[in-house]
Amino acid sequence: WGMGEGFNKGLLQTGFLGAILVVNVAQLASQVLASLFPIPVINNTLMRVLLNIMLFIEASGVVNACWPLTWLLDAMTGLPKDPFWGDDAVNTPATGIIDRKKSMGIPMQKGVTPFDLHQPESEYHVDYTTKVSYI
Repeated sequence: WGMGEGFNKGLLQTGFLGAILVVNVAQLASQVLASLFPIPVINNTLMRVLLNIMLFIEASGVVNACWPLTWLLDAMTGLPKDPFWGDDAVNTPATGIIDRKKSMGIPMQKGVTPFDLHQPESEYHVDYTTKVSYI
C-alpha cells in the first residue's frame, strides 16, 4: 500500500500506534475534558457512577493490597531465584542495581537480591555520622 516494510513492521505490527491512540484518546482526552468542564463532568450521571465506583475501590484497600497479592502469587508459583545471583563475573540488571546502591552508600543486605519480594527495611534505618575536625 506504499508505506514500506519498515513502517509495517515497526509501527503497525508492534502495536505502537495503538498504544499512542489509547494514551491520547482514552486517558488524556477525558482528563482534558474534566479539567475544562469540571462541574458538568461530575454532574454527568455516568461519570458520577464511575467516580463513586473508583472511590469505593480505593477506599476498600484492594489497590493497597498489591504486595500481599504478589507474595501470594510468588508462593503459589514458586518463582526461581536469579540463576546468576552471587556470580560477580556476570553483568545482570541486579548487579547494576547493587553497584549503583554501593556507589551511593546505601547499605545492602546479604543474601537478598534487588528483585526479591521480601526486602528488609535496613536501608531506611541508616545512621549517618559526620566527622568534624577543628582547625
